[in-house]
Amino acid sequence: MADDKGAKPAAPAGHDPIVLIIGALLAITLIANLFGGKGKNQEPQKTAPAAPQQQAVVEQQATYEQSCGLFVSSPEPLQKVSGGALLLEGMVGSCEWIPTGSIGLYAQLIDSAGNLVSNYIAVRAEGGPGTPNAPILGTARPFSTHITLTGVPKTKTGFLILVNPDTTRATTKTVRIPVRFQ
Repeated sequence: MADDKGAKPAAPAGHDPIVLIIGALLAITLIANLFGGKGKNQEPQKTAPAAPQQQAVVEQQATYEQSCGLFVSSPEPLQKVSGGALLLEGMVGSCEWIPTGSIGLYAQLIDSAGNLVSNYIAVRAEGGPGTPNAPILGTARPFSTHITLTGVPKTKTGFLILVNPDTTRATTKTVRIPVRFQ
């Protein structure tokens, strides 16, 4: 044994290197699972609600400043759709809601089951480019239209979905306003 100068010394009994490595990995995994890898300032993860986007709808339909460029004066949240049409009025014109030419936004009515109850329509913003009273870029432009029901709602509630006409952004800005059907 004195002649074996290049031989590695044998590991002490019960300390096989592979067993030590596996033990260390298990210990690290256990610690990571216990603490979740979260720092003190991170918020806990939340699970998605059963019906996404239906919980915070009222907060999304807000004032012109809160929606950053969109103000809807009609309909009010949970307003009844009567007479087969819904009046949509407001102002659009800055931040994330800049009209594209004469189009201020797009709108559509759906019931709460997701069934379409109106056509997807382009809502014109008044005073677009090329008109006698064209506003400067970034100023609010009024819009007003009636959205006609083309289908029968299968639920008593639904949403008016408003969509930003700007297609140059990576994501499309939308607002959902809850409505009631008769």
